[in-house]
Amino acid sequence: PPSVYTSSILLVVVVAVGDVCAFCPPKGFGSGRPQRAPRIACDRHLPSMMAFWNGGGGGKGGQEAERGELKQQLLTLASQFKKGGDQEELLETIRALEALNPTPKPLESQDLLSGKYSLLATVTPGAAPERKKRREKEGPVGQFVTELSGASDSGGEVPSIVQQKGNFQDIDLENKVVSNRAVVAIAGVKLEIDLQGSCSFPDAAGLPPEEAERVKDSRLYVAFQRARVTVGGLPPLLIPLGWTNGGKGPEGWLDTTYLDNDVRLGRGDKGSVFVTARRQ
Repeated sequence: PPSVYTSSILLVVVVAVGDVCAFCPPKGFGSGRPQRAPRIACDRHLPSMMAFWNGGGGGKGGQEAERGELKQQLLTLASQFKKGGDQEELLETIRALEALNPTPKPLESQDLLSGKYSLLATVTPGAAPERKKRREKEGPVGQFVTELSGASDSGGEVPSIVQQKGNFQDIDLENKVVSNRAVVAIAGVKLEIDLQGSCSFPDAAGLPPEEAERVKDSRLYVAFQRARVTVGGLPPLLIPLGWTNGGKGPEGWLDTTYLDNDVRLGRGDKGSVFVTARRQ
C-alpha cells in the first residue's frame, strides 16, 4: 500500500540520521541529535531466556552466580522499561554487570563478539529535561518516526496500526561487516529496514596514539553504506547512504562494556546504553 511505502521511506531517512541505528549514533549530520534505537518486545521469551541465562556466561563460583542473577534481573527490567519501567534501576543493573565483565578485552575475543543479537533496550541517561531537549532536536517528523519504530525511551505511544516485531544486529568481525535490522508491521504489512555497513578497529581509525591505546580493546567503529527496505512481499529496495557525511555514510563508535556467551552491553559515542542478547 502507498501509505506503507511512504512510511518506509520516512523510516529510511531517519535510519540515515541515526534514529534506528542500534550500533551507535551516526555523526556528520549537523543536528547533534542523539541516537535512539528500537527495542524488541521480549515478554514472550522471558521464561526460556531466564532459564538459559541462569549462571551462564563464564566465571567461577560466586561471581558466576551473581552474573546469572543480574542477567535475569536485566532481562526483566529491559522488558519493563519499554512499558515505562524505572530507567535508573535498569542502569544500576547494567553498571553492576559491567563491573563483573568476564571479557575485558572484547576485540581480542572476536569469535565471541561476532554473532547475531536482539536489541532488548536502549537507554539515554540524563534528567528528563535533558532528554526532552535532545528529543526536540528530532523535529516533528523525527519524533513521529521514532515512536513508530519503537525507538523512543520517552514513554510515547506507538500508533495502534503499528506492531513492533524487533530489532536485530549481526556482527561479523572476520569479514568486518555489520547489519542492523528493524522490523515492524504497519496495518498488517511487514516492513523491514536493514542497515548494512562495515566496521573497523581503533588502529584503523586514525586516532591520536593515546586515545587509540585507551580504546584499542573495546571500541568498534561502524559506518553504514546502504539501507535495504522490504515492504511485504515486494522486491527489496536498496538505498545508498553515501550522500551523507561527506560520502562516508552514517558513522559512529560503540564501546563493548560487557560480553559473555549470552549478553552484550555497549555504550555509544552520544552516551546511549544498549542491552543486547545473543540469538546465535
